[in-house]
Amino acid sequence: MSRTKVGELLESANCVDILFFVRDNPGCFKSEIYQNVTRNAHTREKIARLCEEGLLSSTPTGKANNSFLNLTDKGRKIVRLLSEIEDILESTDD
Repeated sequence: MSRTKVGELLESANCVDILFFVRDNPGCFKSEIYQNVTRNAHTREKIARLCEEGLLSSTPTGKANNSFLNLTDKGRKIVRLLSEIEDILESTDD
């Protein structure tokens, strides 16, 4: 059975948290992800994957190994839908 892209995104630890953090902190540094979201050794690869999928844009700061992160239009749409899912999961309605 083939895996869906949304399944891979949701299954990958911290990807959704990274997207939410960037939404709440537009123009944040990659280093802020390490400080505030996850210190996972694979965080660099997760950010790169979110950029490859077109959900994040990464703009070099001019300093070694640091970039500003922003949601792309596609990323904003995905985060909006994920926020709706979060609201549904938090609701007490059955």
